[in-house]
Amino acid sequence: MGILKRVRDITMATINEVLDQIEVPVTMLNQFLRDIEEELSNAQTAVAYQIAAEQRWSRLVEEMEHRIAKRTRQAQLAVNAGDDTIARRAFADKQICEAKIEEYRAQYEAVKNQTGVLRQQLQELKDKYEEMRNKKLLIPNVLNRIPIPIRIIMMPNKYVNTRGFFTISHLPV
Repeated sequence: MGILKRVRDITMATINEVLDQIEVPVTMLNQFLRDIEEELSNAQTAVAYQIAAEQRWSRLVEEMEHRIAKRTRQAQLAVNAGDDTIARRAFADKQICEAKIEEYRAQYEAVKNQTGVLRQQLQELKDKYEEMRNKKLLIPNVLNRIPIPIRIIMMPNKYVNTRGFFTISHLPV
């Protein structure tokens, strides 16, 4: 068991070393920015759907309020005209609408709260994206401030030939 663990550790260390040599900060940051852009797109779509749902519930509440007002007027007119059956129907429909409007208001408030949370998360994601974009702009400035001998050490091995000299054709611009 000890030999297999050592072989696994050596293999993992070698793989990690190769990945560290290949990894370029600017490239990694570009990929991270692309990933955040995709997340932003998905988040904006989710917020748009949530806003549409909020507007639908708002319209349903308004329609029920108008229907309640209409049934109240109809019941009042029917009572004034002496038609009790129409007044009872209008009053019964008004009671049904009042029960529904409470459900609709509760749903509207829940959707409205969810929309607020999604908007906040979207803003946080946008802030994170801007922060990463600013860091991307700062990387060349930081690299230019590093002394040349340290930059040479930091360069991937593909730019240095077997004798330790740079190969001009492969140097990054």
